[in-house]
Amino acid sequence: MVGTQAIAGLPEGPPPARTVVHAQQGVAADVALACVREALGLAGRDGGTGVAASVVDATGELVAFLRADDAPLRAIRLAIMKAYTAARFGRATAALAGMLEESGRSLAEYGDSRFTGLAGGVPLVVAGGTVGGLGISGRRPSEDHALACATVRRIDALLGSLVTEPAGSMGVFARPEEGEDRR
Repeated sequence: MVGTQAIAGLPEGPPPARTVVHAQQGVAADVALACVREALGLAGRDGGTGVAASVVDATGELVAFLRADDAPLRAIRLAIMKAYTAARFGRATAALAGMLEESGRSLAEYGDSRFTGLAGGVPLVVAGGTVGGLGISGRRPSEDHALACATVRRIDALLGSLVTEPAGSMGVFARPEEGEDRR
């Protein structure tokens, strides 16, 4: 009977003191909000069509989202999908076409309807690990990608340390370059 008797082969009592539990890295809510606000601000200054911007954590779950009043409605879902894809693959969505072509695969083979191959999603990377994704949608995919890269560079320049790491220490985003393949 589990709970009242020891399970054969397993030690009894609490785990040893040397057991380490690794906290998952993630994007802090205030930083995620700063990212989506900055994306809409950058988009608003150039006079182009409004955009939607989203930030997800490393698992692809939504942390922050904003949509400009003049952004197309389709941009809502696409911005989230772009951020999700970038976080889950750990690379810019603009780089996925090449990766898929090299591997002879399609996004459909991954069995996740939230993946998209449209440019405009970039991973948020700290110390070599993906901690989230930023997705922009509302314009041509190449413009969405350029805006996502500019947003990450701008936020990094403004805030410096953007993403929380285990034990409350702070890390800095790796700066994605336009068209850069993150692996």
